[in-house]
Amino acid sequence: MEFPQYSEFGNLRVKEAFYATTNAPAKGTFVGLKDNGIRCITTPCFSTDRLILNKPKISQVSSIDLSQTGATPEQIEAAGKEIFTQGLIAVGTTEVVKNVDPTNRGTQFVGTRFYLRVEPK
Repeated sequence: MEFPQYSEFGNLRVKEAFYATTNAPAKGTFVGLKDNGIRCITTPCFSTDRLILNKPKISQVSSIDLSQTGATPEQIEAAGKEIFTQGLIAVGTTEVVKNVDPTNRGTQFVGTRFYLRVEPK
């Protein structure tokens, strides 16, 4: 499409698209969650990287709770698969988990909303 009164426009090429699994309010910080390959024989096990979107800050969490998002069990299972493959975009908070391990050092990401990838057709 040409617009003679303007200079040439660039092309927008979409590589990825995401959809919210529910209409729940997005409360908290937008993060990317991705399996980091660490495997443990005890708890807590910090096997998931938590990257705050648009910031160069990475930390690890020892567990993820998506039960408060209102998503279906199938959507939560799909989110788990995305964490192990390409990563998952989610919104929520990170808190210290007590009474799970003797050290009380575990951290849990508690999601309020998450986004799954749109599969190309």
